[in-house]
Amino acid sequence: MTALDTRPTTTEHSPSALAYVDRTEAALRAAETPELVALLDRQAGLMRALVSGVAPAELHGTYAPGKWTLAESLLHVADTERVF
Repeated sequence: MTALDTRPTTTEHSPSALAYVDRTEAALRAAETPELVALLDRQAGLMRALVSGVAPAELHGTYAPGKWTLAESLLHVADTERVF
């Protein structure tokens, strides 16, 4: 087993991450896979499909000065998924 095969113990994450750990387990069950890497790969494809119909101007434009673009927001979500 690798670290990705087992649920992290409470000493391996902050208490605030517990909800995320629980959601990850729920997502694995919903995807019918026990493998975290497989889930992340699948989610990347779903994310690409989600934005495939978005015009570049909408993907890279902001709704107000200094705000994140949709692309930046999605990259933040992807980075956060990989970190946790």
